[in-house]
Amino acid sequence: MSENNLISMINENGEEEKFEFLDLINYEEEGYSILLPADSDGTVLILKVTDEKEYVSEEDEETLRAVFGLFKKAHPELKFEEEEW
Repeated sequence: MSENNLISMINENGEEEKFEFLDLINYEEEGYSILLPADSDGTVLILKVTDEKEYVSEEDEETLRAVFGLFKKAHPELKFEEEEW
């Protein structure tokens, strides 16, 4: 995990969590951050970036699949397992 790309966020329980910022993907005029939790098994977190520069969960499965597909296409050097939704 690269120290230069580490960010900290406060979760819903008020606890600090660290993430590695992997990329910002634009999809349908919205920005989505691709983050790797510091304690992750390799599963990324996709969060929508609001106009107020806040991170919010994206609930739409189709959007998440599309954003992850764009991320995979942008990073052919990374190895991905077949995902199950």
